[in-house]
This record gives sequence, C-alpha cells and structure tokens, in this order.
Amino acid sequence: MKKIFVIAFAVCSLAVLVFGAGDSPCTAVARPNLFGRIYVTNSRVEADYKVYVANSRSGADMTVYVTDRRLDADRSGIWYFTKSRIDADYRIYFTNSRTDSDVKVYFTNRKIDVM
Repeated sequence: MKKIFVIAFAVCSLAVLVFGAGDSPCTAVARPNLFGRIYVTNSRVEADYKVYVANSRSGADMTVYVTDRRLDADRSGIWYFTKSRIDADYRIYFTNSRTDSDVKVYFTNRKIDVM
C-alpha cells in the first residue's frame, strides 16, 4: 500500500511539473486511504507509514477519528488501535518530524468530521 501511495505521489508531482499546477490532472496530491486496525510500532523500519500529528485540520493530510469498536473502522480516517501486530491492517510509527512523515493527521473527537 505504501508503494502505491509513493508512486501516485511521484506521478502527480511529475504531472504538475509537465502541465503546470493549473492544468495538471493531479492538482490535489493523493491522500492515503488509511482505515481499519492500526498497530503503533516503535520501529521506523517496521512501519508501513510514518505519521506526524498536526495541531490543526488545515495542517493535516487527513482527519482521523479513533473508535473503540473494531467494526466501526470501515472507511478512510476511522482508526481502531490494536495491540496485536498480526491483527493490524497497517503499522504506523509516530514521528515528531513533519518533514520525515509519510502522512500528517489531525485527531478529532467527532466521527462526523471524517465523513
């Protein structure tokens, strides 16, 4: 999944350079479609995504709502944190560096904010 995101980002970046920002078919960079069971790892190497927590929605790539019910994490931006590495759909590593992250998220307390 991470490779697909990187490839989409590279293609969109190239399209912006070739066509210009206004005419590009990719004027908005593809957002990651992260949802489901999320495992937080302490290893950067093991992680599928390096995640930076933004202070505002405007500084984030996506808004995330954390649910305590596994079955509710069924669409983009709804995460269920699991303690099982094997059970997880994605493994993430929280980084303090905005530039080092693969995705920037803003956590909300309202499920409606991610719909």
